[in-house]
Amino acid sequence: MNTRLVDEAMETLNLAVEREAAGNWAAARDAYTRVIDSNVSPIAPMAAYNLGRLHEKLGDLVGARRAYERAIQYKQTDPGVKALYQLGFVFQDEGDYDGARRMFEEARRSRHPDVSPAADLALGMLAVTQGKPQDARDAYVRAISSEHPEHAPRAALALGMLLEACDNPMGARDAYQLAASTGAPSVAEVARQKLAAL
Repeated sequence: MNTRLVDEAMETLNLAVEREAAGNWAAARDAYTRVIDSNVSPIAPMAAYNLGRLHEKLGDLVGARRAYERAIQYKQTDPGVKALYQLGFVFQDEGDYDGARRMFEEARRSRHPDVSPAADLALGMLAVTQGKPQDARDAYVRAISSEHPEHAPRAALALGMLLEACDNPMGARDAYQLAASTGAPSVAEVARQKLAAL
């Protein structure tokens, strides 16, 4: 790869990030697009992912979907995997639950240390909204088994709430105790409140 092209793409990406931070959305969008069009890997997928996040922030789901779809062309990269996960939420917001599930499943199978457990948590929540408690339970258990410091405690809390709703107070208690014992203060506090109310 031509180092001059890489340097130029990185410089433009940095400019896009600065413009976004300054609230200059149009200029940020233009700079991200220039980097994406350069096809310089691994910088182009970073720009596509960032552009997707910007479009989401602005409420433009169509623009977000297009940007994430560009990023996932580089599935082997960190931003490509993150784009799969974010695209799941875009599909979910658009009411395409099958598309959301496909994206979350693909993100889960990536084995990315952060994205995979987050995708399991998202799959569990999606299954709950669709009235599929066993699928939700399986997804939450996978997220818990990851021992991820952020997603595992949230999954334990969600599992407790699911089991409580399914009239399984003993299982709910175990899940809440697990969530309460974690180092995630906000999750632990809610879990303790749930335990006290059982």
